[in-house]
Amino acid sequence: NIEANGFTNVVLENLAVSDRTKEINLFYSGDKGDQRTYDSKDGREHVSIKATSLDTYFQGSPTPVHFIKMDIQGSEGEALLGMRGLLAANPALILNMEFWPFGLEKSGFGTKRIFELLNEFDLTYTDLNRENNSRPTPDQMIAWYPEDTKAFPNLICTRNSPNA
Repeated sequence: NIEANGFTNVVLENLAVSDRTKEINLFYSGDKGDQRTYDSKDGREHVSIKATSLDTYFQGSPTPVHFIKMDIQGSEGEALLGMRGLLAANPALILNMEFWPFGLEKSGFGTKRIFELLNEFDLTYTDLNRENNSRPTPDQMIAWYPEDTKAFPNLICTRNSPNA
């Protein structure tokens, strides 16, 4: 895809993103878009892969990070835990994050913990699946998107105080 579109500003890495550097299992699916880094107990084959945190990956980088797109099948919580330093060093960073309650629960992280972490990091989120750029409460999000829903909205997360 990169080559077909002539992109020259893309770096491919054979790494997963997590809370720290470690070996993890990648569980395959028949669908190219549904690989998981947790065992969802549905008989998937898996392979051991390397994972790193975004803090480690960007450590020492002179280039600021302005935008992160994260759609990692319920492992978003682990990735958030591994980007504390990146968020601190880049207060204007915008995070586009998939919110998939089923995956978050299956991964063991949970939907409530995601919202606690966003709050801890001083991030405000907007639900892009709702009209008028909705800024719902965590309770509203959980009510709108219960674990058994097929929905997986995208959240745009920004700092409450981007100049802090």
